[in-house]
Amino acid sequence: MWLFLILFFGPLIELYVLIRVGARIGAFSTIALCVLTAVVGGF
Repeated sequence: MWLFLILFFGPLIELYVLIRVGARIGAFSTIALCVLTAVVGGF
């Protein structure tokens, strides 16, 4: 049950935070931050 809740609500919370950050710092900066996070996570 806990795994289901994490797998269901985790992406929803992440999307909410991403939208809030985008509204705060701007769309381009948010996209750049996501790309930077992906690049750092790739190493």
